[in-house]
Amino acid sequence: MDPGKRRHRVTIESCNETQDETGQAIKTWTPLMYLWACIEPLNGRELFEARQTVADVSHKATIPYTQGISSENRIAFGSRTLNIDAVINTDEINAELVMYCTERT
Repeated sequence: MDPGKRRHRVTIESCNETQDETGQAIKTWTPLMYLWACIEPLNGRELFEARQTVADVSHKATIPYTQGISSENRIAFGSRTLNIDAVINTDEINAELVMYCTERT
């Protein structure tokens, strides 16, 4: 992908789960890394194909290849949050990752 298309500054966040005094799980999100990404809403054929794998997918995020990114992470994009549903290593050559995401409302 043309690096000029990665014009969105995003934060990849990781989840930390702890328990309160009653044993209830408490999720907190901490920044894992900051990087440039291409964030695109899906439409038409691409949306149809993505929904064959993940039912509610709404966006595609493309970043440079980075080890350790999984569906356990999420993307903070301005005031928006994108839950990562699937991570694809494009062509399996460790050049870029394409992530199909669902916007958290």
